[in-house]
Amino acid sequence: MKWFKRKRLVLVIVFLSLIFVIGQLITRSHWGQKPTIDTKQDRPLAVSVFLSYLQPTLSPNGLPINELDDFASSVSAQPYDLFPNGEIAPGTDDSSISLIFSQKPPQQKLEQIFILTTSIVYTLPVTKGYLLEDNFYFASSNLPNIIIPLSLSAEELSDTLQAIPSIAKIKEGIKTIDLRFNHPIIQ
Repeated sequence: MKWFKRKRLVLVIVFLSLIFVIGQLITRSHWGQKPTIDTKQDRPLAVSVFLSYLQPTLSPNGLPINELDDFASSVSAQPYDLFPNGEIAPGTDDSSISLIFSQKPPQQKLEQIFILTTSIVYTLPVTKGYLLEDNFYFASSNLPNIIIPLSLSAEELSDTLQAIPSIAKIKEGIKTIDLRFNHPIIQ
């Protein structure tokens, strides 16, 4: 019984530490200014597009990146260039960023995908990433896998991207940081 109480106490301390670190990072300014994300990119972003009516199903206890890798190996992707204005055109370069659609999204959503994807790719050391439905799933060489919702504003995204390296240092062995909820889920 004491073991269970100790484990529960440790989890509460880790959770409170996480909330404190995130709060500090959100309120701390960078040289007196709030950091901003440059959304005025001129160059297109090379992406691999999977246009398939078959959608991967992600298990709640699995690693989403591994499951998305399995899906990507079973379906062919086409290289595209995603432009800042949300236009998408056939491209020539393969990419580590993959977009999985059952149908082409509206241009406004593609513009939002461009802004968030370029912000994430230029801020974090991303080795590969997938957009499935309304969530980004990213893998990194020195950070846990990260799940970020497409619905984040540029300001929320800036704060979140700054907090991720600190969140990853709180506890050893973190495999996934899920930011789709009000409180991050760390697995």
